[in-house]
Amino acid sequence: MRDMAVQSVRMRSWRYVILSVMALASFLPLQAASAAQAAPMTLSIQAAFNGVYRAGEWFPVDVQVANDGPDVSGVLEWNFPALPDETRFEQSIELPRGARKRVTLYVFSRGFARSGQIRLLDGTTVLAQQTVRIEAIDTTIFLTGVVSSDATLLTSLNSLQMAGFSGTSVPHFGIDMLPERAVALTSLNALFLHNIDTSGLRKAQHEAIDLWVQQGGQLIVSGGINAAQTAAGVADLLPVEIDGGLTPGSLAVLQSFGGSAPTVQDTALSNVRPRQGATPIAATTGGPALLYRWTHGKGSVIFTTFDLASLRGWSGEVALWQSVLKPFSPRTTLADDRLSRNNPLERVLHSPASNLPSAGLLLVLLAIYLLAIGPANFLLLRRLGRLDWAWLTIPAVVVLFSAAFYLVGFGIRGSLSQLDQVAIVNGTEGQPRGTATAFIGLFSPRRARYTVDFPAETLISEARSWRDDNGAVTTVRYTDGATEVPDVLVDVGSVRTLAAETAVDMPVQVQSTLRVENGNVVGSVRSTGGETLQDVLIVRGNAFQSLGTLAPGTNQQVSFSTASSNFPEQVDVQPAGAIQRQELLSTLFSNGSSIAPSSNDEGIYLLGWRLTPTVSLRLNGQDAAQAGVTLYIIRLAGP
Repeated sequence: MRDMAVQSVRMRSWRYVILSVMALASFLPLQAASAAQAAPMTLSIQAAFNGVYRAGEWFPVDVQVANDGPDVSGVLEWNFPALPDETRFEQSIELPRGARKRVTLYVFSRGFARSGQIRLLDGTTVLAQQTVRIEAIDTTIFLTGVVSSDATLLTSLNSLQMAGFSGTSVPHFGIDMLPERAVALTSLNALFLHNIDTSGLRKAQHEAIDLWVQQGGQLIVSGGINAAQTAAGVADLLPVEIDGGLTPGSLAVLQSFGGSAPTVQDTALSNVRPRQGATPIAATTGGPALLYRWTHGKGSVIFTTFDLASLRGWSGEVALWQSVLKPFSPRTTLADDRLSRNNPLERVLHSPASNLPSAGLLLVLLAIYLLAIGPANFLLLRRLGRLDWAWLTIPAVVVLFSAAFYLVGFGIRGSLSQLDQVAIVNGTEGQPRGTATAFIGLFSPRRARYTVDFPAETLISEARSWRDDNGAVTTVRYTDGATEVPDVLVDVGSVRTLAAETAVDMPVQVQSTLRVENGNVVGSVRSTGGETLQDVLIVRGNAFQSLGTLAPGTNQQVSFSTASSNFPEQVDVQPAGAIQRQELLSTLFSNGSSIAPSSNDEGIYLLGWRLTPTVSLRLNGQDAAQAGVTLYIIRLAGP
């Protein structure tokens, strides 16, 4: 009995061992599967301006990727999870083991998305993903960005009320989130720089700020103890030269703006030398002004000789900035067209897709068809005595005329794909760079897919109206050497329109002496560049004067009344090939496009044409020829 009991115990022990081994064996695969699912990738994301973006406008998405696993050749993809029909943006990325990389994608949303998602993809495999919250605002909000070491600076401006705006938003963000594309700054109405070192600004960031101000942005730079380092990266844009050193001063004069004196009146003011054209604001007795402003293009740059933090707690701070800032909105982007689903090229481009046969031709073909299938067929068969052949001849006539109609349509459309470009370049007198918005119409005589490559700095979207919004999702892919739009499907005899936005060198340069006297614009305009402009206009508001051709080195006199209101209706500019230039002027100015000055803009502009495209591209890997025109809109010096 004792041996049997021992044997029973041994058997139970072996059962426990076997069961334990089996449990461990089943657990290990689960652990291995879990480990396999955990990708050794980490993502860190900053989107827009501390998460705030304006609907329809471009904004930056800063992504930092760390790879602690095997080498990866993949793609970073940004999408809006709640808006599946929005454009997807991708960035090709190489991640060797141990790599730490930082990339910036430029994106936009036509809707009011509350979240965005970054995915790291290797083919179709998701290696890592992260969703971030974002806040959309519309054009009624005055967006004031603050780049400062002080996270509470100017928070009082959330109660700022600017004319024409329903409210104000004041996001704080780091200097690294200042974009390298001017159009990605256009969301901001004003930008404050305070107590930070801007000497590390990249050249592209500086250029973006410069162009943004030219198009209507307002840059405010703080002085005081750290003025030199705050101004270091934007010193050439300032209305003053900073000498270094400080002078004791008082802020008491600001009482005229806020109704009461600042809490702290005695402060240190930066020693500065105003540049020609700088306007002092709130001048002190026997000392420097507290603020200096000058105009740069349509926008302005303001330098405060005091530290902006000196105004903390002052009840008049909001009133001061409400008086100093202007209710401007930088323009020259396609935000309005994106939100309204408007394709400006529809009315401007007379493409092969719109070459429908005339009504007369259709009537003639229809009459011949009816005669052939009816009387002619009957008379011929009766003459031959073979009326029973009608069951063969009628289908034959139908096939014959179907082929004829097809050949007529094919002859009208052509057999090759076609590219037409309409570009609008906005610039400022005396400035070497401007911003270009180009519409590229891709026509295909047959159903086909294309890959379109643009220069790397170009931001691409698709211009769609409600009528041609086919639901297809557009993908924009950024690489080291290009911005690519892959797999663009164009249906038979259709046109798809891509919009390119980028900064460009200005081949057209002018000098002007224009001014407004007694309601008239008078002075002269001289071409100092190397390119000839055709059909040149000088425009202020709804009034204009035609100058004809402006060749390099030539000078034209200007004199016209601002009381007239005949622009653009009475402009007579002829089509350039398939491009209706008169229709383009009406589309831009009569319809209030955001890429052209508004009719109540008091600036004086030169408009002129070159019969060449501005933005180059490649189609299916080959350099592509484009028919196109470029309209230059140059804001001239003066009022």
